[in-house]
Amino acid sequence: INLTTSLQSHCKNKILIFLPARNEAKTIASVIGESKKELAKNSITADFLVVDDGSTDETKSESEKSGAFVISYKEKKGLGFVFREAVKYSIKNNYDILITIDSDKQFKESEIIKFINVLEKNEADFVTGSRFLPQSQTVNISKVKKIGNKIGAWYISSVLKKKFSDVTCGFRGYNREAMLHLHTFSDFTYTQEVFMNLGIKKLSIVEIPITTVYYKDRKSKMVKSVFSYIAKSIKIILKFMILYAPMRLFSKIGNLFFILGLIGTIFVFFWDRHTGTVTPYKWVGVMSLFLGSGWIIMYSVGMLLQVTSRIQLTIEEQLYLAKKNLYGK
Repeated sequence: INLTTSLQSHCKNKILIFLPARNEAKTIASVIGESKKELAKNSITADFLVVDDGSTDETKSESEKSGAFVISYKEKKGLGFVFREAVKYSIKNNYDILITIDSDKQFKESEIIKFINVLEKNEADFVTGSRFLPQSQTVNISKVKKIGNKIGAWYISSVLKKKFSDVTCGFRGYNREAMLHLHTFSDFTYTQEVFMNLGIKKLSIVEIPITTVYYKDRKSKMVKSVFSYIAKSIKIILKFMILYAPMRLFSKIGNLFFILGLIGTIFVFFWDRHTGTVTPYKWVGVMSLFLGSGWIIMYSVGMLLQVTSRIQLTIEEQLYLAKKNLYGK
């Protein structure tokens, strides 16, 4: 993918830049202003949308002064919720490209052009920034974030059968097809869920290297506890697997039960052959029997839920067609 080709005079799509914000009055005007400058350098015009998630500072007024359209909530709704609102707004107002960037200056506004470039050339339906590709530059990221993302990226890569390095980055771009296909549930966050939702529908996903700076004195507005964030992320992934790919989840659990049960059975068999009795390992044989039953149960549950997952995907396909018919393009 060529990320450096100029888009000057070639960008014909209607573009929306979305900034989720909560108490970002100090930085949001700068992000919007610098983004506008970079777009102007390439003769690109774009609109700006800020969804204010219950801010108690001047985030709304600073955003409006900078020329953004603002949707504001008095109480916190969650990052996943405000992202869905941005997607709805983008679809209803006939935008072709949606770019999401954080409001806190951790990303370089100049790199917005790289995302637009990929989408303009139809090289992906969903393009996402990666902080962990060889060409990426990431400053001051914590070890906990690195480890947490690595685990999530490994699991999502195994589900989608394609290697991804970063599944939680907020710097992303979507074409209209991706927006129309998106169907997320969580109010807490959307990052991993978008990967799985679009990937399971066979839309094209591309990662590009980005520059990210984490300021040492800055605290996350969303993550109050690392363990809480990890727990909620696991919950989101498990919900997705049960809804969209239950056999992949339950077959893995069933296979684990089968292997453990088989090991136990073999051990008890050879112990009995060697000593003439299963004592004192009778409990191993009983446990192996239960594990074997668990293997059958897991596969049965997986097959039953697979039927509901097909129904869910059919419903979402009908929703996609309905939105496409209603809003055009």
